[in-house]
Amino acid sequence: MDPLDIFHKPTARWFADSIGTPTAVQEAAWPAIASGNHTLVSAPTGTGKTLAAFLVFIDRLMAMAREGTLRQELYLIYVSPLKSLAGDIRENLRRPLEGILREQQMSDYLAEDAHASRQLANRQLTDGQLADSKLADGRLSNWQLESKQLGSSPRGPGQGNPQREGHRPSSPTNLPPSSPLTVAIRTGDTPQSERRRMVKSPPHILITTPESLFLMLTSKSGQSVLRTARWIIIDEVHAMIDSKRGAHLSLSVARLDKLCPRPLQRIGLSATIQPLSKAADWLSPEPVVIAAPKMHKDVKLIVTSPKFDFLDVRKDAIWRDIAASVYTLCLQSRSVIAFADGRAYAEKLAYYVNQLGGDGFARTHHGSISKEQRLEVEHALRQGKLRLLCATSSMELGIDVGEIDQVVQIGCPRSISSAMQRLGRSGHNPNRVSVMRIFARASSEGLYSGLAAEVVRRGGVEQCRPPRLCFDVLAQHLVSMAAVGGYHVDEVMDILVRAYPFRDVTREDVKEVLRMLAGDHERDRDIPVRPRILYDRIHERVHGDLYSRALAVSAGGTIPDKGLYTVRTEDGVKLGELDEEFVFEARLGDKFLLGSFTWQIRDITKDTVVVAQCSIEGARPPFWRGEIKGRRLETGFAYGEILRKLDRAHETGSLRDELSRLGLDDTAAESAEVFVKSKYLAHYQDRAFMNVPGTAVALRAGVPVAVFERQGKTLRVFDHTCLSEALKTFAQDYAAQRIFPTVRHLTVKEYPSEAADVLKSAGFSREMLDYVLYRRPAG
Repeated sequence: MDPLDIFHKPTARWFADSIGTPTAVQEAAWPAIASGNHTLVSAPTGTGKTLAAFLVFIDRLMAMAREGTLRQELYLIYVSPLKSLAGDIRENLRRPLEGILREQQMSDYLAEDAHASRQLANRQLTDGQLADSKLADGRLSNWQLESKQLGSSPRGPGQGNPQREGHRPSSPTNLPPSSPLTVAIRTGDTPQSERRRMVKSPPHILITTPESLFLMLTSKSGQSVLRTARWIIIDEVHAMIDSKRGAHLSLSVARLDKLCPRPLQRIGLSATIQPLSKAADWLSPEPVVIAAPKMHKDVKLIVTSPKFDFLDVRKDAIWRDIAASVYTLCLQSRSVIAFADGRAYAEKLAYYVNQLGGDGFARTHHGSISKEQRLEVEHALRQGKLRLLCATSSMELGIDVGEIDQVVQIGCPRSISSAMQRLGRSGHNPNRVSVMRIFARASSEGLYSGLAAEVVRRGGVEQCRPPRLCFDVLAQHLVSMAAVGGYHVDEVMDILVRAYPFRDVTREDVKEVLRMLAGDHERDRDIPVRPRILYDRIHERVHGDLYSRALAVSAGGTIPDKGLYTVRTEDGVKLGELDEEFVFEARLGDKFLLGSFTWQIRDITKDTVVVAQCSIEGARPPFWRGEIKGRRLETGFAYGEILRKLDRAHETGSLRDELSRLGLDDTAAESAEVFVKSKYLAHYQDRAFMNVPGTAVALRAGVPVAVFERQGKTLRVFDHTCLSEALKTFAQDYAAQRIFPTVRHLTVKEYPSEAADVLKSAGFSREMLDYVLYRRPAG
């Protein structure tokens, strides 16, 4: 069976002519979505997941428009975790909408043409004229010539499938593609005028974010738009499922199920997520069809680093060397994306690359740049006019930026899932190889980058762990529900069972939260407080007032308030945002980088920094706090396994070869080998102690035999046969004040007679022995 048979003919013809053959994930997802099932679509980046989700619904809406049954109301909601991704989706929807409409218009044109030709031929045959066939042939020839001049509709980047035999020409230019479907965006950047227009004339497809969806549920006008929805698409599930932001969204979707005539069909899209069964449970309380076919994607990861010259005293010497390497790579490619784990690092890289390539060679893209600047950069990259984009996680979640030749990662990726997302930005098609170069800024980072690259090759995605019992999120929704008409506690319980993070919340839990919102705890302590809600405990009814609505609107969502300052030009144009701590340290006249341009501070108000563009001399990149993520437990276990393999390779003399297998080039492998030998596998006779802040490690024959911790005042012994030797070395280094010169309290609980003599010889008395000795348990 042809997978395109589930679509109407205009949709099937458009897909076959413009896209070609469906991918495996599309073949798996379409039947499930068309059958009305909740569906979780999971596949690598660049395999057509978004089109797999949208095309079934677009086909149905276009068919309703042709039949005259399409009403001016909302049918489909698409939720994106990023505001910038919402705008990108609207642009990408334009191609299938216009393409399917062209196919329909072409069919109508051909039908009218054929009907007119038949009428003319019948009339001429009735009159006995023999020139009818020539006239009809001439009419068709003129139409074919016109179509040939028009040519086929242009294909987007990466859609270079060869034309199939019998490719249909585009519709004549006198049939402008005016889609009957309307698409609207509702995010924090949407102007108030467009929001009012949306209420008066609801779109057929709404693109929004979790926070904006919550705000619409908090107002009666927003609910009037949402109450007709039938389907919802939740994109980038992996980016939200492990956070309270995902819990917040799941409760909003559960409220939609109660608002709409029937529960919405839920479609979840994710590139990298495990286990799929738990993600499906999070997506919907009803059974979910998992469309996750095994799809092979060729990847290539290379770990490289500049030659570390410790005598180079230039400021940011490593960054300058990395920028030179990235610049050379860009000269060999059409377009490159360089990812960094911090916005300041992205600005710094763009700064040093532009010193080599000139202003505008590199641009930046992150959450502290204004919407207009981000759209400009995305458009330039999509058109092939930008050679290098320095970005953070804002570019890893599926924004369509056309063909990307290579991806660069600065530093070791903290998350394997994030690394796989970034890797998929290059070769953003199933038949292309995704290439990523990881630039290490230190010898240790080269080693860990190799470990991360190996885990990525294995597909070692971190396990998802959705949070449970998020009472702070529940409180926000309880206030929101009170602000739009009130509710009974029974209604709350009906909603909670449809949201995975809240399925274990009991009725008593809900009543406790309601009592807290009603101000019971403050009144018990005689603290004056205005109730957030009006709670009738006898009838278990909840109502709200104007204060409830103001509170829900101003304190909704789970994205923390970072106290960012808006950056504007003297003309009032918004450029982005700065961290309040950076602004506090800044002074009038200081220069800084933002969006790869240089700005000078002209004025600082209570919430705005007024700037003017200036020369680049003396500029510095700003900083933003709280950007770096930690490493997940599964990733640590995987790293440990590879490190043990490197340990065995060192014993057999094949450490360099093993590092090369991890993807390290010669420079990075040499640097990592020196690091491993000096830090982890140093011989006892060559280096008695490895000094780490607050810790000293005694080594023998390449392995640790004892670890002395200053803060915890503990000694962990890994080889009790070396106890005396380790204590003796410790005492000697302590007497020479090479380690822990301020420690004066040591106690030995085990081996007291053995240890006491050695320690006393170093000047310790029994009264001073307050150092605790631990042995590693047997086995």
